[in-house]
Amino acid sequence: MSTNLISQVDERPLLQQARTFLKEHPELYKMLLLDCQHDLPMLAALMKTLFRVQGRLSARTPFYLQAVCTRSTAFLMTNLPDTEPPSPEFMPEPSAIRFTPSGQVWHLGRGRDNAVTVRNHFVSRYHATIERGQLDTLEADGFYLTDHDSHNGTFVNYRRLQGRRHYLQDGDLLCLGRQELQFFRVQVQSFERR
Repeated sequence: MSTNLISQVDERPLLQQARTFLKEHPELYKMLLLDCQHDLPMLAALMKTLFRVQGRLSARTPFYLQAVCTRSTAFLMTNLPDTEPPSPEFMPEPSAIRFTPSGQVWHLGRGRDNAVTVRNHFVSRYHATIERGQLDTLEADGFYLTDHDSHNGTFVNYRRLQGRRHYLQDGDLLCLGRQELQFFRVQVQSFERR
């Protein structure tokens, strides 16, 4: 069996998961299709990358927060559960993916009105913010995390944020209170044909 055929066989469940997800979220499908300029292979490549995130997670945590940048919009995807996990050994369902509305600023915390709700009693109601952009011309364009003077703190790669914005890099380990999750970034431009 050729390598190409093996990779096609291995990707079928991934593509089926992506199809199902897009059917359940037609507004996201329309937005991504427009941003990919109706290029279905580009959309498929983006969706495969989004759903391969489980394989990129470190052994430290089963949870992730993925920032997705398209031509005109940005949003976050996560597999954090809607309810507090029953135990530290809890493993999220692969189908339990949530995404935020498109924007430039997303609030994270225990409160239900946050863009990303983190159901953990060690997380403050309004714990932190992720922003897309740059503060000034010296900073890189990307995603920044800011702690809101939370009681239990916000950490990036085991370093506590101390009242400043922190530039997030692909693969960073975040800790909000005691909730660990890994940060990933995906850009549509990386899937454009040359």
